[in-house]
Amino acid sequence: MHYVKIENGQPAGPIINQHQLRQQLPAGISFPVVIPGELAAEYGFAPAMDMAKPTVGLLESVQDAGFKLVDSTYYQTWSIAMVGSLEAAQAIAIEAIEALAKSKRDAVVSNYSPAEMASWGIKRWEAVTYQDTQDPSRSPNLAMEAQVRDIPLVELVAKVLSKAAALSKLEARIAGTCGRKQDAVRGCTSVAEVKALCDEIEVGWPV
Repeated sequence: MHYVKIENGQPAGPIINQHQLRQQLPAGISFPVVIPGELAAEYGFAPAMDMAKPTVGLLESVQDAGFKLVDSTYYQTWSIAMVGSLEAAQAIAIEAIEALAKSKRDAVVSNYSPAEMASWGIKRWEAVTYQDTQDPSRSPNLAMEAQVRDIPLVELVAKVLSKAAALSKLEARIAGTCGRKQDAVRGCTSVAEVKALCDEIEVGWPV
């Protein structure tokens, strides 16, 4: 059971549980294990129901709307409001799409260590250079890696270029999806149109 403090006939303050209520009751008095509403009322409290805060969409906000009294129990209520302007709705949606694109990019490289990702640009450049020149001296890092790995340099170059092509394709698809969704948001003429796009925000990504 939960309770709320009653002041001037109205609920005031947060909803508290039974343990918190006991801390506010007079010390040295024995109370039953479950404190009934009648007893709580003697000390200025009433039974209350802590209603969960509703889940809302990107363009909605939730605010505490006070309490509603039903059968001697106060129920916490919530009000849901839609964002007020088209410009604000578009800004929120565009930012959310950008954040989602970042999470998709992060997922693509999640299996690679920071050190490997930091060296990836050099590996790709050396692989392309070797493919163009066939000169191992122009690709010293890959040449050393191939030697330590005990595989031909040409094989390692092929592996790097294949991985680079796959990553580049995924990045292009993520960037294209991000841009397409943001362009659609910018083209909206009402908050309702933006909301419809937000409801589909996670649909259509390559990963």
